[in-house]
Amino acid sequence: MTTKTLRIYLYSPTIGNIINNSVVEASVNDTNTQILNSYRIKKIKDMNLALKYLRNDLISKTIIDKDTWGDKNDYALFNRTIAGMIIEWRAHNLLYALNIKPFSTVSVDLNINESWYRKIGYFILSLIYPYW
Repeated sequence: MTTKTLRIYLYSPTIGNIINNSVVEASVNDTNTQILNSYRIKKIKDMNLALKYLRNDLISKTIIDKDTWGDKNDYALFNRTIAGMIIEWRAHNLLYALNIKPFSTVSVDLNINESWYRKIGYFILSLIYPYW
């Protein structure tokens, strides 16, 4: 499957405007969802909102243009839980904030089939990340 790009505006209905003027750009395929410049989104509710918006955008694209986009269930974005993706995202943000591998942690790669020890590491790091 070729990688496709999604772009959404992160709009918060509770705040009533676009959060941090954030345009969220993601590259999606069957094994990975890469959220570019993910370090800019810090709070769990905003990460949750971004992932839901990305999922909704992908659903609409697969309905409108099935020949180009295929089935939504073929994408990694639909083969991981929101909670699991947020845990990994928070871990990446912590490493970026600590300037640990900033070129690798500026964006988050939400791969499917992560090893158990990586999942444990992400969980521990996400607990340390100060933004809730």
